[in-house]
Amino acid sequence: MTLIKTNELKPGMRFATQVVIDNRPIAKRGECITDYHIQLFEVWGVGSVEIEGDNINHFEGISLFSNDQLKAIMTPIEEKFIWNDMDDDVLQELKQVILKRTILKNKK
Repeated sequence: MTLIKTNELKPGMRFATQVVIDNRPIAKRGECITDYHIQLFEVWGVGSVEIEGDNINHFEGISLFSNDQLKAIMTPIEEKFIWNDMDDDVLQELKQVILKRTILKNKK
């Protein structure tokens, strides 16, 4: 699971958890994200949602790296968190921030 901001969502990603707004189910776990979901989240002020997998492909500049290069970038990041509960939202977000900064640094 990866927690990402609503403005970084792309159609085709999948929800990792059920999304509920004001006690109303909006999306089921595993459901494909659509433009409608994204617009709805913006209207209701939903800041972020959890998507399936690591889904690092939503970062700008990710296409500059091969799968082997991405693995080389991810391995040391994942090793930093080996003793932590990676289901923790804060650690997921921290991992994504480190990844994004690493990618942007290597992009220059």
